[in-house]
Formats: sequence, structure tokens, C-alpha cells
Amino acid sequence: MCDVVDNVCKMMPFKWENAMTIDKESWGYRKEAKLESYIKTGVIIKNLVETVSYSGNLLLNVGPTAERQIIPIYEERLRDIGKWLRINGEAIYGSQPWRVQKDLNSKNVWYTKKFHSVYAIMCGWPENRYLHLGSPKTNALTSVTLLGYSGSILFELDRGIQIDLYQIYRSLSSSDHACTFMLKN
Repeated sequence: MCDVVDNVCKMMPFKWENAMTIDKESWGYRKEAKLESYIKTGVIIKNLVETVSYSGNLLLNVGPTAERQIIPIYEERLRDIGKWLRINGEAIYGSQPWRVQKDLNSKNVWYTKKFHSVYAIMCGWPENRYLHLGSPKTNALTSVTLLGYSGSILFELDRGIQIDLYQIYRSLSSSDHACTFMLKN
């Protein structure tokens, strides 16, 4: 079960659901809600990634108005999540937990797997230009690609995988909330 707010995560022996709402204070529409009452898109995506990596699914509540309307901030969050999933969805939809859910070295990286691919989903930038993935076992055939990026990724196989983020940092817009590296051997 996983609760990003309380930072408590563990692998469950069964499928589970993480239910959350975009409004921090209510499961319904609140006319008086302030902008800071709504969870930011990046936090929702991080919650989704962490939940899926621990074999859960995310139920995201959106409280409509009495007139059955979805307010613009909810629509914005849902569209942003959809935009992110169009690029990174293969690491989420139909994926399974990998042997490691959270990277040993990088605090903002979670893993999923599908078929012969492992996905390292980075939900926050490291302190320097290098992302060091300590969990993958590598060999000379290991390849690294970034979903949604057509260029090649500079990386070294050194006690895991060390990825140089400099070239992709400039190509990702500031609105990108997380990025996904596909790893293959």
C-alpha cells in the first residue's frame, strides 16, 4: 500500500487501490476553495507512478458542481495527466511491479516492467546532471531510451546505470512532471 503524503510504501501481496482527490480538503466541489487547496499535477503523477510500482491502481476523484460541471482546475489537472500518459503510458498501462519498486540510489525513481522492458520513472531531478540508477543489473547489451525523446541517451554502465541528463534537460519543458527511461538488456 502506498501513501505519498505520509511517505509510507510497501509491496502488498494483492492488488489494491489508492483513492485520492484533487481537492486536499474535500471529496466534493467547494465553491470557496483556494488555488492552494488543489493538489498539483506533478504530485498526482508521482502518486500514480508510486502506486503502480507497488502493484496498485489509482482512483482519482473529481468533485463536480451541483450543475454537474467539472471546474477548469480539475479539467486542467486531468488534461495534464492525459498529456503525460500519452508519452509515458506504456510504463503504466498493463505494467507490473519489477523486482525493485524504488531505486536504491535515486530517491525520485520508481520502477515498473512490461514484457522485456523495465521502466525507470524519474519524478524529480537529481542534484547534479547525472541520474544514477543503482537497481538495474546491466551487461554489454543494456540499452537506455527516453520515452517521447528521439535523440540518443548518454549513459555509462558503472555499478548500475549512470545517465547524463544534460542533453534531455533542455529538451524537456518545465511542465514535464516526470520522465520515463526504458531499459533493455
